[in-house]
Amino acid sequence: MLLLLLLLLLLLLLIILLLLLHYDDYTTTRHTRRRRRTLHDDDDDDDGDDDDH
Repeated sequence: MLLLLLLLLLLLLLIILLLLLHYDDYTTTRHTRRRRRTLHDDDDDDDGDDDDH
């Protein structure tokens, strides 16, 4: 009985860890995608030259 409880607890911890890692990966990907789009928009204005050079 005690072994079964320990196994269930380990399984629960593993699931929580995987969910946290997946959530962190999702937010990181979204943030870099947003930053890339912002940098691209800054380069592309009316005078035709790049702002970052």
